[in-house]
Amino acid sequence: MKIKIKNISKKLLNRVVIEEIATKFKSIYSFSPWSEWKICSNPKCGVRWGIEERKSLDLLNKTHCNKLVRDYWVLSDIILMLRKLETRKDFSISIARDKEGAIVGFCWGYLLHVDELIEKFTPVENRNIHLFKEVDTKAILYLAEIAVRPQFRNNGIANMLALNLLDHYKDIKNVVSVTKGGRDKSITNEWWYRLGFDLLAPYNDKRNREVQFGKYSTIYRKLYSKKHN
Repeated sequence: MKIKIKNISKKLLNRVVIEEIATKFKSIYSFSPWSEWKICSNPKCGVRWGIEERKSLDLLNKTHCNKLVRDYWVLSDIILMLRKLETRKDFSISIARDKEGAIVGFCWGYLLHVDELIEKFTPVENRNIHLFKEVDTKAILYLAEIAVRPQFRNNGIANMLALNLLDHYKDIKNVVSVTKGGRDKSITNEWWYRLGFDLLAPYNDKRNREVQFGKYSTIYRKLYSKKHN
C-alpha cells in the first residue's frame, strides 16, 4: 500500500486544502468508533448514529424525539475550526494520501501552556487538578485529532502520522490528548495507553472522556520503534 505522509505548511494550507481536509474529517468521523454522522435535534437527548446505522435510522424516518435528526458535523463549522487553528503559530497538521492523492488520514496538534491547558479542560472534575501545574512549566503539545479512513486502518498509518507530527515539536517534553475511556473506550484511547500515556484526569461528562498525558521522549521512541519493526 503506497501512502505518502506529509506535513502541510501554513503556506500550503489554502482554502481548497482546508475544504478537502474538512470534507474528509466529516466523512471519517461518521464511521465507528466515533459514529458522529447524525445526532438527535433535541439538545437534552444526545443520541447519535454512525453511518453504519443508516438503515436503522431510515426505519425511524430519520426522526428521534419527534424531530428530524441533524448532521453531527456541519462542514462550514469544520472549515471555520481549521481556519481558526491555522492562525496559531504553533499549529501543525500531517496528512496521509493514497497513490491517487486522496486524503486517507490526518493528525494535528498545537501547543498549550499550563494555564491554557487548565482553562481548556475546566470540565474536568477530579482530585488531580494540581497535576496540570506539575506537568511542565513550558508548553505542552496537545494532540487534538488523529483519524484514518476505515479501509486504510491497521496499516501503520496513524503511527506514521503521529510520528510525523511529533517531528515538528522536538523541544517539547510532554504531550496530552483527550479520548473516550470507560467500558466503551475508543481505539485511540487504548492506542495512546500502549504508547506510554497515563491517565491525567477524567472528564466529568456523559461521554466518559479522559485527559491522557505522556512523556514526549517515550511516545516518540515507541512510535519510531513501531515504524521500523
